[in-house]
Amino acid sequence: MNEDQLEDFIYKAKRSLVPDCPGSVEQNVLRRIRLSGSSSGRSGWDLLFRILPQPSFIAAGLAIVTVVSFGVTVLSNGFGTTGQDSQLLAASALDFDVFQQTELLHFDDH
Repeated sequence: MNEDQLEDFIYKAKRSLVPDCPGSVEQNVLRRIRLSGSSSGRSGWDLLFRILPQPSFIAAGLAIVTVVSFGVTVLSNGFGTTGQDSQLLAASALDFDVFQQTELLHFDDH
């Protein structure tokens, strides 16, 4: 197809009449809009509120929270240090012993 034929085809396509839509198209479109609106209205909150009244879900959630908190407590107490140890570690980390060293300040040289 050369350029003239293509231009002719485009001109005829622009000038041709578009056939009328069937009458049921409007009803189908409106029905689809109603159906999509009702299905998209459901959110995560709706799902959450449907699940919450079920006792098994609540019991499972409480069991998970209990096990995790117990495990964290046991691990933190098992690996933790005592109060005195943590004070010594903090003092050495902050290097508070620097004030005890007399060779830096030379108070006894007078």
